[in-house]
Parts: sequence; structure tokens; C-alpha cells
Amino acid sequence: MRNRKSGIIVLSMLVLLVLLGVSACEKDKPTTPSAPSGFITGTVFSQGRAVLAGVTVKVGTISTETNMYGTYMLSGIPVGASTKVDFEIAEYITLQKTISVENGKTSYLSCTMFKPTQTTIVPSVDNTLYDGGAQIVIPANAFVDAQGTAFTGNVLTEVKYFDPTLPECIESFPGTFSGLREDGVTITDFESYGFISAQFFKSTAPTEELNLASGKEASLIAPIPYSLQANAPATIPLWYYDDVAGIWKEQGAATRVGNNYEGNVSHFTYWNFDQPITISDKSTITGKVVWNDTNHSPIANAQVVATGENYSGYTKVYSASDGSFSISVKANAQVKIRAYIGQNSSPNTATINTAAGEGTMAIADIVISDESYTLNGSLVDSSSQPLANEYGNITVVSTGDYIGGFQTDANGNFSTKVYLSNSKAIISIYFSTGWGGNGLYSSNVQYTVPQIGQIYNIPNPIMMGEGGKVTGLLKDNNGNLITNTSVFFMQEDGTQQGEMYASVDENGRFVMSQAPNLVISGVKAYTYTSNTNYVTANTFSLTFSGSGAEPIDIGILNFIVDTTPRKK
Repeated sequence: MRNRKSGIIVLSMLVLLVLLGVSACEKDKPTTPSAPSGFITGTVFSQGRAVLAGVTVKVGTISTETNMYGTYMLSGIPVGASTKVDFEIAEYITLQKTISVENGKTSYLSCTMFKPTQTTIVPSVDNTLYDGGAQIVIPANAFVDAQGTAFTGNVLTEVKYFDPTLPECIESFPGTFSGLREDGVTITDFESYGFISAQFFKSTAPTEELNLASGKEASLIAPIPYSLQANAPATIPLWYYDDVAGIWKEQGAATRVGNNYEGNVSHFTYWNFDQPITISDKSTITGKVVWNDTNHSPIANAQVVATGENYSGYTKVYSASDGSFSISVKANAQVKIRAYIGQNSSPNTATINTAAGEGTMAIADIVISDESYTLNGSLVDSSSQPLANEYGNITVVSTGDYIGGFQTDANGNFSTKVYLSNSKAIISIYFSTGWGGNGLYSSNVQYTVPQIGQIYNIPNPIMMGEGGKVTGLLKDNNGNLITNTSVFFMQEDGTQQGEMYASVDENGRFVMSQAPNLVISGVKAYTYTSNTNYVTANTFSLTFSGSGAEPIDIGILNFIVDTTPRKK
């Protein structure tokens, strides 16, 4: 659950890349997304609602980092009803959320990340861990390593209890507020009465995770928040979060003892005390999302989020072409609703008292103020033919910040919202397709930023071509070539570029594309081979060639074993 800063490579990711056939250098041919895709944007906070910069945000092999304002944007995300988004940064509990991504639409996903409470224990005796009023009781001699061998050394524990009545804890909830029942078939919405994150590691090797031995169980004791005590059931299902499947799974139950829930578990991950919401417990809210203009024009494809005020959960839908929406909420409860479009959002509504079970109520229009301007243009390939039905990013040359995404039509034309409020400033941007260091790139486009709400038409077609290339060899600390794997590159301060990757061939060579003539300084590289994590000993610069030119060879990258105490 804890991040390995700057893209430490884990075996599962590399296996995935190999299985998918992802290659940044296959015949040096740029790759572009051909399947329908959408965008994900949002803000990452730390406890106390301070924005958190430098967080790696990933969907599969597509990644970026949050900027100094804690915001991020991912583009080219394949459509899916339950897309897994991972948030990682050193010293914080890694968080995975899931969200629906629809073709050409922007999904809004923010989160809050917490640091765990750390303790070192001696496992030969019974231990009780505490955080936020919650307890984890672990019997003596309970731990085994990844091979199932009993572990007797000191154990580093990382524990965090989350109160689901606190908004920032709600934003730390993994997945969504739904899960798979023990029958393995039924998916149900639920409300949380509290959840706990727990991980255990060898204290002398804190990248090596421990778990409970077969036949051993730990006890979880979690306080029932005061505002939920009146309706807290006598027994409640326990659920664990499966980050491979991206879903909560029911396993066992907890019993109410006074104002605590107590239950036993046989393995560790996130655990959650959740009560299913049945059909008779649900009602519907209908409404419309509109712009704050003279005509209150309807907004299509806005994301509408209903968050419980006196219960712990939220639901999300998109508005229709006429701006209308219909969203399911808990009946006889209190919620607030907010709508998002791109990086614009409405204020929260006043508290809404929901209808009785299976009832419906209409609310007033939800109004969003537009804080963007419109950028229009067209893309062509190197033969001046329209670049049709393409997706990608718009990036500021000087900072590497993503300021919007685009989607072209059958004639290569696009019209997109750009969220950059410094009007009258002269800015240089470039367009790119693909991700992770692959794709097509434009030359720099310079213009004066218009005022919010205005339109700028780029006068000439934007020619997209091959990116610049860089190449090099990988060797370990014994001078041996590192072959047939993948290598990840990360700028240490994240000011210019997020994570990039390339495939390494049987001769230890990689070739990677980026914007032509781009220079990225302060880079480190990470790879994984022979069951070992490696990192370059020093930072270096990546200098990319001009479009279509031969790759610039940066020579040999020397790797050492990465002994940094980071979690997988």
C-alpha cells in the first residue's frame, strides 16, 4: 500500500507490459491509441486538505504526476465501467480508486492520502496495535513471509483507521461504495461504518511484506462513529479490498459490542465494516446540470456526485444530452450533490432530504460556472492528411503541465476546453498522442491566452509527426547487460515530465520517443530483473532528437541494486 517514489518497478507491472506487448521501441514506430477513450482529472490532498504534489497517478501503464497544485489529468484512458486508478507517493498509504470512463468524456476523481501509524513489534508474543480508537489484536507467532515460512524477526507495522463520517476519510475510501457478496455473484451498494488499512513488513527489509500464517486470525476492533450509532446493526458484514480485481469482497462478519464492531480476519489488506443497501432502502433524485449563462444552457456529460451527509457513501452518474440526470441515493437520508465538467464544478447543493424507499424527487438546476476558454484547430499527419478520430494531450512547453485533452473528428478537427486562467499571457504548447513516451508530436504552437469563456482558433493545421528519440544500453553493477525487460524513467522533481517507459531488447538497448528536441534533466531510471529492483546510481539528462532524426545515444546507463526501503 505504500509507494515506491519515482516509479520503482515491480514484477507484476513488468509481466503485464510483456503480456500486453507494450513496446516503446518496436521497429521505432510510434504508437497511438485507436480504441475509444476518455479523460480522468482531479486533485490529490493530504490529511488536513493540503494539496499534495508529486503523487504518481496511474491507470495501467498510463501515468502522470500531480503538479504543485495537486491536480492531474490523464488522457487516452480506455473506456470501462470500473477503471482502476492508483495513487502513490512515498510515506503515504497507496490508494486505489475505481471510476467509470466513457468515450470522449472527462471523469472527475479526487482523493485524500494519509500516512500510516508505524510501530515495530516482536511477533513471538501477542500484540495489540492502536490507531484512532481502532485496535488490531495479533496472536503470537502469527506471521509468515511470501514463501509461507514462519517469520520470527521484528515486524514493521503500518496501520490506519478511517472514520467514514469525515469527508477526507470518505475521499480515502478505496474502490467505490459497492462490493461483491459472499455468493460470488451479487453486487450490492453499501454504507461504511469504518475501515482499516493494515500492512506488515520485515523491519530489516521493509520491501518484503508479511501476512498471517494459515490457521491464524487477527481481531479487528473498530469504534462506531457517534452519528451512526443509533442505526448501527447488531452484526455487519466484513469486506476486504481486492486491488487486483478492483472491488470489495465480503468475507465474514463483525458483531457489535457496545459501540464497537469486533470481527476476525485471516489476511491483511483494507478491511471495511459495511452494511448493504437494499432496493427498498434506495430512492432517486432527478435534476439538470446547466451553465451559468443567460440561457442556462444544458451541460451534457457532466459527472454528478451525490454524497451522503448522515450515511457514509456516494454515487455517481453522467448527465444526458439535455443536461438531465437521475441518480440513486439512500432513502430517508440526507445528501449533497455536486456536478463536474472538465475541471469546472458547481458548489455543493444545500442538504437534500431524500425521498422514502423507491420514491423519486426533483431538485433545482445545478449550475456550473465555466472557467475555461475554447481552443479550436485541426491536426494533420506528415502527409498533410487529416488525423482523424485521435485522442491526446495539450502540454505547456516550459512547465510540462497538461492543460487539456483533445479528440479529433473524422476531418481531424477538434474543439476543446483549456483550463489556464492567465489571460493575455503568451504561451507555447505542443500536442501529443499516445502515452508513456510513445506517440505523435507537434511543433510548438504559440498564442496569446484569451479571457475565460472566449475562443482561440489556431490559424493553420497542426502537423503531427514522429517524436524525437533517445537510445541507450543498460548494465548492472557487475557490468552485465540487462536484457528483455522494461525500463522506467522519472524526473526526480517532476517539474517537466511524468513517468516514461521503454522496452529493453535482447541486447540491452532501449529506444524511446518524446517531443522533438526535448531535454529532460534530473532523471533516474528504474528496472526489475532476476527478482531484483535496480536504479541508476546518479541522475542524468535525456536529450531527444529532432522529429524523424536518428535517436541520440546517451551511452551506457549503469544500474545498482535498489536498497531503498520502499514497499512493493
